[in-house]
Formats: sequence, C-alpha cells, structure tokens
Amino acid sequence: ECGVRQGGLVIDYGCGIGRIAKELIAKTGTSVLGVDISASMCQLASEYVSDADRFAAVSPAMLDALLSNGLRADSAYSVWVLQHCFAPDDDIARIHRALKMGGSLHVVNNISQAIPTNIGWRSAGQDVHALLRAAFTESRTFKLPLEAAAEGLCASSYCATFQKTLESAAP
Repeated sequence: ECGVRQGGLVIDYGCGIGRIAKELIAKTGTSVLGVDISASMCQLASEYVSDADRFAAVSPAMLDALLSNGLRADSAYSVWVLQHCFAPDDDIARIHRALKMGGSLHVVNNISQAIPTNIGWRSAGQDVHALLRAAFTESRTFKLPLEAAAEGLCASSYCATFQKTLESAAP
C-alpha cells in the first residue's frame, strides 16, 4: 500500500526527469507534484511526463509557497535523493509539512550520506535514516531486492515507509 489513489496527490521529492511519476500516473491515475532543486530537471520532467492535468514540477521554494497556501499531499516518495541533500533535516521537514496527517513517505536511500563535491562523493556525517525516524513514525524497513539493482548498491541501500502520525514529531 503506497497511499496512491486516483484523484489523490503524491509528491515526487527529487523527481529528476519524472520517470517514476510518469509510470505512477499511467498505472494509477493519481496526480503527482514533482520537486527538484534543478530548474532544468523540472523542465525536462514536465516535457517527459507530458500530462499537464496530472503533473507539475516545481522547486523546493515553490513547494514551500504552495504549502503556505494550504497544499497537502496524500503520500510522497524520494528515491536515492535524501542522502545527497546538504541539509537533509530541512528537506525532511519540508516533506513532513507537505503530507496530510496519516500520509505516507516511501524512501529508497543509501545507508550513508553521499554529498557531491569537486573531489568525489563525501559524507557530511548525518544519519538520514535517523532524521527520518525522528520526523515520522517508521512502519517498515527492508533491504533493496537484488533484482532491483546491482548487488553492491543493494547492500548499501535500504527501503523504508514512514507515516505522518500524531506521535511523529513536527520537525
């Protein structure tokens, strides 16, 4: 159960060019709001998904503006994104604000943080999974299945589902 329903709204946090959003819209008829830090990815996503009735791509700042005006989503997902964020606690707080009470967040992430630098990937030392657990109620965690990616990537990644509940802290 991903909390996806026809007529619902899903946040694709770190949407890239919209590959997952396009499939989700085609299979479920839900609406997806893609969020990406890159303006060029937002533009590419809008072109790739090409369903203006069910998809839009915005920056994190625009999502903040929409949230200030009352927008809330039924669920969200973030696939290999949060480990790359320079301030993942800010991004997690944004996702928390974006969800309705009872909304679900589905995450695929590296176990270790991986920040891009001019000398390769580096860890800033933050435990993103712990930050997620502090903001949400964790309902399920499991290893990435071997058929989903290369063995090394599966070993260094996890999948988790979280809920926004009354018990989960507001970051």
